[in-house]
Amino acid sequence: TSEAMRLRSMLVETGYIDVRPTNTTFMLAELKKGTANELKDFLIEKYGMLIRDASNFKGLNKNFFRVAAQRSEENDELVKAIKDYLR
Repeated sequence: TSEAMRLRSMLVETGYIDVRPTNTTFMLAELKKGTANELKDFLIEKYGMLIRDASNFKGLNKNFFRVAAQRSEENDELVKAIKDYLR
């Protein structure tokens, strides 16, 4: 969807996240700073948001997480929260 493409672009634009190509609303992302578990804990504690820590997926490492595109307002909030973590 166009919203999934927009979310993907916003994540990549942080400069600290790579997002694997996808044709679905779910996307696999890799942090270049910190770990997926740290990000997950931060988002839960500070924002009440939950991402999927994908570090236990076969072939992936501690930097991988998965998110799904939501409504534009929710995606904006997620990216804002992730940028807060990356500071």
